[in-house]
Amino acid sequence: MDTNILRGFELQSPKAELLRAIKTADVGGVSVPWAALEELAGQRARTYHLAHEKAEAALRALAKSAPTGNSGVVAPLDHDRVLQYWRQRYLEIVDVIPTSANALEQATTREAAVLPPCKAVDIVNEEGKVIKTIKTGGRDTAIWLSAVEYATEHPQETVYFVSENIKDFGRGETYKYPMDRDVEKLGDRFVHLLKLEDILPQFSEEIDVPESDLDSALRGQGNLETIAFETRFGAPLRPSRHQTGWRRFRSTQLEEPTGAELPEGIAEVWLGNPNVSFASVRDAKAYRIGDHVWCTAWVTWLLSGHALLNRTLDIAEVGCAWETRVLVSLTDSTSKLDILRSSTPRAATAQEADNLPEVDPLILPDYIAELDDRIRRNRMSRNMRHYLGQASTAEEALDMMLGFARPSPLPLPTAEVEVWVEPDED
Repeated sequence: MDTNILRGFELQSPKAELLRAIKTADVGGVSVPWAALEELAGQRARTYHLAHEKAEAALRALAKSAPTGNSGVVAPLDHDRVLQYWRQRYLEIVDVIPTSANALEQATTREAAVLPPCKAVDIVNEEGKVIKTIKTGGRDTAIWLSAVEYATEHPQETVYFVSENIKDFGRGETYKYPMDRDVEKLGDRFVHLLKLEDILPQFSEEIDVPESDLDSALRGQGNLETIAFETRFGAPLRPSRHQTGWRRFRSTQLEEPTGAELPEGIAEVWLGNPNVSFASVRDAKAYRIGDHVWCTAWVTWLLSGHALLNRTLDIAEVGCAWETRVLVSLTDSTSKLDILRSSTPRAATAQEADNLPEVDPLILPDYIAELDDRIRRNRMSRNMRHYLGQASTAEEALDMMLGFARPSPLPLPTAEVEVWVEPDED
């Protein structure tokens, strides 16, 4: 695929979800040349760069009017980090094929000689006089030759080159020199298409599936374990994919008697994996891809467990609801549910609270590990960090921690702390 195809839709669109399903199903290569991937990432990084400059200018202007002369700062520009972020986002839905050194050399040569798909663009002044001629199209040539080289090196495959750029690549009916020479030996194994919709039927077919089949798949133990794992370990590592980060989330405290109004609050972090149950599904789409059926859908999960409450060391039984857009196979038992994106967790309603999974007994080492993590990440108050830092032994640290925490109604088992990590210096 050419750059303009991927640039033509958002990464949270149905097209992107279908490409993700095709890649996950591993039934055929949906790929972009390396040169196209770099162009996409570069365009996104340029947009960020311009926005960063505007933000800095706005803060400088604000500082001139602020009473203190200080209006805050913008994080330093990190161009390479932004590039890598967008590369990874696009590689979630497509693979990449190499752009060889030969393709890059030919791109430079053709641009210099203005050989198709390169071209010369005249810059004119207000009087219509040409004041400068710019040679362009090197990236287009590198993308084109990457597809041609892949087709040449894989004689058993049919390569579909998809691009909306008819000005430079044409419509695939005839090609100008030297593009005609590039593909003359490939015959009907090189197919030029203009839209993504023209190629998707080659890989997938949208179908209807019984809602009960999807519900059954989502209730599978492996999928529930995936959601539980993501709440603790997956989301914080990929805050771009999951909007919450799962460090602080709205929750419902569950200690009140049944039928009473349950208090809502903000939990800091789960102590161990929460228990998960399937609640509901909406906006599902199903596709037959190869030998299997894949679905994308918005799914609401109910989660319950022990958590630290916000800005305290208090332990509470809490529950919440989390809605995620998922990709799941209904027929491939070896596949793993994949979270495409998610909404912010919310407190469970009274009706949802009645259906929350049962909370397991609290395992104290999980609490200690999370507390230690908070200390090292400077996530608690300075006074509390200073006080806990005075512990000279693991046993004393444990006593201090239990003294601060108001434990849940469940009995806390005793445990020996093998290692105590000193808190970071302020």
